[in-house]
Amino acid sequence: MIKYPIYKPYIGSREKELVVDCLDSTWISSRGKYVDLFEEKLCEISGAKHSISMHNGTHPLHIACILLGVDANSEVIVPAFSYVATANVVAYCGAKPIFADVSPEDWNISVSEVEKKITNKTKAIIAVDIYGHPANYDTLNEIAKRHDIHIIADSAESIGASYKEKRSGTFGHFSTFSFFGNKTVTTGEGGALLTNDDKQATRARQLKNQGNSVSQRYFHDVLGYNYRMTNIQAAIGLAQLERLETTLDRKREIYNRYKSNLKDKVYFQSVHPEIESSYWLVSFCLPKHINRNTLEEFMKARGIETRPFFTSMDELPYFESGNFEVSKDISNRGISVPSYPQLTNEQIDYISQCIIDYLNKD
Repeated sequence: MIKYPIYKPYIGSREKELVVDCLDSTWISSRGKYVDLFEEKLCEISGAKHSISMHNGTHPLHIACILLGVDANSEVIVPAFSYVATANVVAYCGAKPIFADVSPEDWNISVSEVEKKITNKTKAIIAVDIYGHPANYDTLNEIAKRHDIHIIADSAESIGASYKEKRSGTFGHFSTFSFFGNKTVTTGEGGALLTNDDKQATRARQLKNQGNSVSQRYFHDVLGYNYRMTNIQAAIGLAQLERLETTLDRKREIYNRYKSNLKDKVYFQSVHPEIESSYWLVSFCLPKHINRNTLEEFMKARGIETRPFFTSMDELPYFESGNFEVSKDISNRGISVPSYPQLTNEQIDYISQCIIDYLNKD
């Protein structure tokens, strides 16, 4: 029996209060005050001018690609090491995802590899803030500007993080958040597209709403999608955002305790001095001689859920294979452990000791 899952959302009385208010109002679909309030709060937290809520975290990535004109004649550079949605949205547009290897230090897309991948078909670069650590956006934006392309920041995992005192949500021409159940802020399922571009924000709102005309109801002048967030989702999200800083503080404490406990035993992501990570999940790489599958079984027998890292995307059967040594190495050795805010220090110490026991035994 699993006593310590990888993650579980903290749902308190405030979430229940706002959801009940939403239910009492009968505005339970995609219209209602909480959608507006949630989007306004996201802008306040991130510093972005526009926030467009959507039904899940993949939708804003897809809309961003459409807005940048990604089509069957396009290429989009993405990290080989990421959750599959990062590349899937490129394929949805009929375009080709071009994989770039990642840095062995912070596990984010390698800027030197990006430069090598740009062609006259490149429309965009999708950078991912892997496990809550922002990518090297200064250099990425310089590259993008030099080649007249745009950055999409896949910040699904990094809400509340910062890069050189700039908050997540403002790193690219478009930035995206995910509010899945295991994220720092959850709406059950949910996502958002953030931008400072007034025109593109208007287009994004139209596209997520079945392409409905901005001037005439039930007249659809572009092909759109039903990517709308519900008022109930937004009510939960607003309550979650109200205590974001408290949640982030606790997650950083949890990360630092694990790191102290497991020092010299495993390999943590290098956090650059100019970055404050959101520490979405406590994740690390095992020594090369350790069998991850066996460790996972060892932990499961003690009631502890663990999670392997994402598969290097070039190894998925419907994408083109390649030689991405760092991505493959991280993917094969990486593991995440429970890191939800409700964990006590004693529980963290117990989980850490179980890992140490296994490593010492192996």
